[in-house]
Amino acid sequence: MGFGYNTQVGTYLDDLWKFDPVSETWTELASCPCQARTHPAFVHLDGKIFVGVGGSSSGNRDDWWQYDIALNTWSAKPDFPGVPRHHPYYFDLDGYAYVGFGHGNGIFKDFYLMIQIQKFGRK
Repeated sequence: MGFGYNTQVGTYLDDLWKFDPVSETWTELASCPCQARTHPAFVHLDGKIFVGVGGSSSGNRDDWWQYDIALNTWSAKPDFPGVPRHHPYYFDLDGYAYVGFGHGNGIFKDFYLMIQIQKFGRK
């Protein structure tokens, strides 16, 4: 879980957390070096979490980031190809991550294939 907006102090967040249901504890992971934001796309795929677009203090974003769970590190990826936005719809399906729709400077009806993970036996 991560990102969002802290209404108590009025700041956008770039943090990332994991929850252990056995011990019922939270552990803070590496924060994203990206601009803090609310309402990003957030897709888990093949041991990585992909985060991008969303709203920030400077407006809607179109950047795209990868968090490697095993290494606890972030890396920048090519930007989202559409118009910057927040509240996107996103999902993964059989090794593919899709992002689209949302709103910002308009309401968007587009959809993009963002990540394709190649695995043995997949076409």
